Amino acid sequence: MPVANAGPDKTITAPASSVTLDGSGTDADGTIVRYRWSDYENPNRATFSSDTVANPTVSGLIPGHYVFFLTVTDNEGNESEADAVFVTVNPPPTTDQHVSSFTLVNADTDQDIMTLTDGATLNYYSLPTQRLNIRANTAPGPVGSVGFNLTGGQTRNYIESTAPYALYGDAGGNYNPWSLGPGSYTLKATSYTGAHSSGTAGGSLTVRFTIINQGGPNQAPVANAGLDFSTYTDKSPALSGSGRDAEGPIASWQWRQVSGPNNATFSSTTVAVPTISGLAQGTYVFSLVVTDTAGLRSTPDEVNVTVYAAQSTAPSVSTFTLVNADTEQDIMTLSHGATLDLATLPTRNLNIRANTAPATVGSVRFVLGGAQSHFPTESGAPYTLFGDAQGNYNAWTPATGAYELKATPYTGSGGAGTAGTALTVHFNVVDGSATHIVTSFTLVNADTEQDIRTLQTGDTLNLATLPTRNLNIRANAGSAAVRSVVFNLLGTQTRYYTESTAPFTLFGDVGGNYHAWTPVPGPYHLKATPYSSTGGSGTAGSAYTVNFIVVDESSNQAPVADAGSDRSLQQPNNSTTLAGRGTDADGTIAAYNWTLVSGPNTPTFNSSMAQPTVSGMVNGTYVFALVVTDDKGAQSQPDEVTVTLSGTATATQSISSFTLVNADTDQDIMTLTDGATLNLAALPTRNLNIRANTAPSVVGSVILRLSGRMVRTVTESGAPYALFAETGGNYSAWTPLTGPYYLSATPYTNSGGAGTAGASLNISFNVVDQPASTTSTGRQAGAATAVTERGKGPGRSTAAGAADDFRLKVFPNPSATGRVTIQMAGAWKETVTYSLYTANGVRILSGRAALPSGTALLPVDLGVHGLTGGAYQLVVEDGTHRKTVRVLLSGK
Repeated sequence: MPVANAGPDKTITAPASSVTLDGSGTDADGTIVRYRWSDYENPNRATFSSDTVANPTVSGLIPGHYVFFLTVTDNEGNESEADAVFVTVNPPPTTDQHVSSFTLVNADTDQDIMTLTDGATLNYYSLPTQRLNIRANTAPGPVGSVGFNLTGGQTRNYIESTAPYALYGDAGGNYNPWSLGPGSYTLKATSYTGAHSSGTAGGSLTVRFTIINQGGPNQAPVANAGLDFSTYTDKSPALSGSGRDAEGPIASWQWRQVSGPNNATFSSTTVAVPTISGLAQGTYVFSLVVTDTAGLRSTPDEVNVTVYAAQSTAPSVSTFTLVNADTEQDIMTLSHGATLDLATLPTRNLNIRANTAPATVGSVRFVLGGAQSHFPTESGAPYTLFGDAQGNYNAWTPATGAYELKATPYTGSGGAGTAGTALTVHFNVVDGSATHIVTSFTLVNADTEQDIRTLQTGDTLNLATLPTRNLNIRANAGSAAVRSVVFNLLGTQTRYYTESTAPFTLFGDVGGNYHAWTPVPGPYHLKATPYSSTGGSGTAGSAYTVNFIVVDESSNQAPVADAGSDRSLQQPNNSTTLAGRGTDADGTIAAYNWTLVSGPNTPTFNSSMAQPTVSGMVNGTYVFALVVTDDKGAQSQPDEVTVTLSGTATATQSISSFTLVNADTDQDIMTLTDGATLNLAALPTRNLNIRANTAPSVVGSVILRLSGRMVRTVTESGAPYALFAETGGNYSAWTPLTGPYYLSATPYTNSGGAGTAGASLNISFNVVDQPASTTSTGRQAGAATAVTERGKGPGRSTAAGAADDFRLKVFPNPSATGRVTIQMAGAWKETVTYSLYTANGVRILSGRAALPSGTALLPVDLGVHGLTGGAYQLVVEDGTHRKTVRVLLSGK
């Protein structure tokens, strides 16, 4: 097949209205005989000098964004896929445009509230809503774009290229909502003649304002445990917790495990985004509670995590090596968090090699971001970031700054085939030979002029335990060439200050006698920039930044937990009440937290009660641990109690099997067994239900839990016990989505899931939708003959050995605005869904679109969701086919 190349993207500025396109075509086994250009939903109808030549001139262009497509045909009549080129026409430059004012907008009604002026105080209690936005008003009229910079309690850098120019974006005048926590803020907006902050900068406007919430009762914070997701037993995913509070920031997080096949291990239970590990196959439920600065706790929010058996071994990137490109010798292993000082390395001509397991893979795709960007794919060892010629490494001299490097191995060349396990590291590049630098901050005792400690990012300063409350902060310069330092302190208190003599101190000094500053408790951000001349003039050097928190907490004695005495039980008594309690010498007990340390199964109990009842135990030894928390937030050491259960249990109720039911006829179709595959195309109906069968046939109630492609929990207190309910034996219909599922059912002696739990039954099954086909032996494919391709997502099935004709391409990629077009090749169904995921696998948006058959173009505006720049995964599926493509957002 021939390949079309529409050439590089073009940018011109009005009054220019024409551009020449640089198209070309190649054919590996022939020649190109015809070119064909076309356009798609452009600002107006452009005029081609000829649409059948490689390099036409396109005229009649007006300010805006154009997309033109090129296809080529070879001497055998084969036509290529279309390739796209983007042409941006910027508005003509003006010299008098500027930002004239800011308007505070009600994002619920899209109505103006007030003009936001310098020094304004916004009281949430007196505003009509806490869902706000801020519009920048420009003169004269519309401009090419407006760049926003918000600093303070929260920060945001954002570019709007269409009016109205809103800090948090809008969709056709429908303003996106935003709520800031109380504190001080500075907002600056600058107009530009071109889109995406290009062209000539106009006048900017800066205002400083304060947000408070005074006059009303304290509102409870809201916890968000994140979206449900699935993972594998060999993975350690992160939980994406967050919290918000109308009156201020979140003071603390508390995670706990509600249920699961075993006890997962948390990296920490008191951070927003912990890592969980040690997972077994099954479904876990985790709960998050957040606490605000007034001590008010949120309602728990839960997230379901479905864990599947580990996938088969795939290639992986094990390490990165920094290489001397002059000698081709290794310098060091490049580890996460490393700092590379160009002044101390043996050379400034470097390269980076990705080391794989196994040593040779199909290809490795690199993504370098930060101070410099680079996106190569290497299909032959050694796999190097900047290439090599038979082991002769190409040289790269990095710019100073922060970097993120990710390398992903693939089984096929050119980034094709199955992706393996990627490796990501963050590192910094500095140049110690530079003379104008700030190397560190020192916290100083302003009473004695003595140093207390080095101040680092993440530090917490407790005024109650420091030797004094009279403090100052000194910026330490890298050399005597630094003649002044400009400080910028943001957060609970703010200060902008320039020091022209050493020592360079945030709050000044007289001959080394430091002025005193007693900070107000809260979060702070401090930046110091060195200059070669006094007064913050001359050449600016490398700035130094730290984030820290100030608290004022007197010493508090930790409470003591008592889990009670060990005990032994005899069957059939398989439940007991734990006798927990806690004491605190200087306060009261505020919370209890029980965990199962070990045991033959996971019994049922309320982990937040002092004396919970534990039920559903089997023969064996259990160890439970109790931790108590006092009214000042201090936690005790865990205290353990052992419970031993033995003897012979009397006959108990159980789930004996599951039956797949035809919801049209209410007749049984088949027994649903563990590992089964249901082919919707081969079943007598797509309207289904699932019944849990019990022994004895009637029990008090049954709790059924379904997870996977769909999630459902239902309690049935009357037979038949149906997952999707029934009325007098008339089963309700359920048409499942294709993909994997996990189903569990537990019987109870009483209605509503109360009483004693019986023996559960757990199964996993898969749903596919494949038209019947005849195999080479003449056997027709039925309900359990689907072949699921590993690595292509839930429900993606094809006949073994079939070619994959379904492809995605996104352009522009990277995108500065978030507006992209998805080019889809293959016989996709008429309706598709698309979802966008973060690098951690968290879904953040989804949509549905109707398409014509065959190749289609789907425009999507991701920018309306206020996404930050970075790498995302875009998934498109139509119920049978599923494809993923990486999308890079560089701006809005």
